[in-house]
Amino acid sequence: MSCHHLSLMTATGLLLIAAAGCGPGYTPRVDQERSTEELEPEKIRADAFLYDARLWRKGKPTSVRLELYQTDTLIALAGRAYLGKGALKGRLTTDSLLLYFPTRDEYVYEAVEDIATGTDCPFSLGDLSLGDLLQNLPDSLPTNSSIEMLSDYSNRNKPEFRIFRPLCDWEINLTYDRKKGRFLLRKFEFTDGKQLRLKATRREFRQAARVPVRRFDVEIPSRAMRILP
Repeated sequence: MSCHHLSLMTATGLLLIAAAGCGPGYTPRVDQERSTEELEPEKIRADAFLYDARLWRKGKPTSVRLELYQTDTLIALAGRAYLGKGALKGRLTTDSLLLYFPTRDEYVYEAVEDIATGTDCPFSLGDLSLGDLLQNLPDSLPTNSSIEMLSDYSNRNKPEFRIFRPLCDWEINLTYDRKKGRFLLRKFEFTDGKQLRLKATRREFRQAARVPVRRFDVEIPSRAMRILP
């Protein structure tokens, strides 16, 4: 099996899409019923997020509807282009990332830390879990000294944060809002300062939704080519 290499801009963009990159009228495919009865074996409880995302590569835009399903231990994700084609499907754990791109028949399977350190501007997120950023303010989480963070609480209900590394071109901007008595990630934007820019805005959130277990299964065809950082 041959291998493709993952550039800095693609690697960091994928990390953000995973933490966190359908046609008109699309809604998350989750059962919104909040029954307390025993769940069917094929479904589990997970917090469901739907983001409208827009990705620019070398100035060329692509729009994606991004679904995230978060449990205590992992995040499932699925992205669809506005023409309805599947753009990606994946799974993020505390230490690993698996993404499959069906239209290109390529996949990523790496340790999260390896993707970050295998770039031309290596950095460490330390103990910061990208999944934690969905429902926690960044300055409440442990970070590594190699990155810096600026906080803006001028609007207490919509705090904003900028995460960056000095002397590197990339940066992450995050905006939160209050929902169901806690802060949730409302918007995020990433740029590598060169050829990649990613913006996303939360459209919908469902707490403890009933999600089919198959959302967390990512099957990689034997013919698929692996992308390396």
